[in-house]
Amino acid sequence: MALVSYDRDDPWRNWRIGQRFERPPNEPVVATIERNEGGLFVEMWDVPLPLMSTRLATAIREAGVANIEFYKAEIQDKNDGSVNRDYFAFNLIGTIAAADMRKSRYEAPGGEVISVDFDSLVLDTDKARGEQMFRLAESINGIVVRDDVKAGEVSEPFLFSG
Repeated sequence: MALVSYDRDDPWRNWRIGQRFERPPNEPVVATIERNEGGLFVEMWDVPLPLMSTRLATAIREAGVANIEFYKAEIQDKNDGSVNRDYFAFNLIGTIAAADMRKSRYEAPGGEVISVDFDSLVLDTDKARGEQMFRLAESINGIVVRDDVKAGEVSEPFLFSG
């Protein structure tokens, strides 16, 4: 996977806390692949900037996910000077505390809020309130996506952790 870097355009903008931006970023949002840090371009990065391929963004839109904001993005490769414009920066709105902490196995060095390191996660689907996609409040680097968004059929959610 290519190693992406990002210079923040606004010191107060946080892409990973699940809140709408007071002021949207300038487009395109620019990410960079530094010299000698080449690699594969994947469908999605969450760190340091949430980026999603046009293909994945289209699928998520078509599935009806409404709590996500997309911004045109460019990934500039300093190795060869190329620019990939087939990506969107995204802001996923909403965090939900949907982990069943009694059934999950985890370490929580900073407490059970935003930074839990799960070894085994069990979701309480009632707490998810039917949302199609959201950040897990207990570990905001975890993105929960309902299976019907992923597979086109209604079932249990799955977790992407970046």
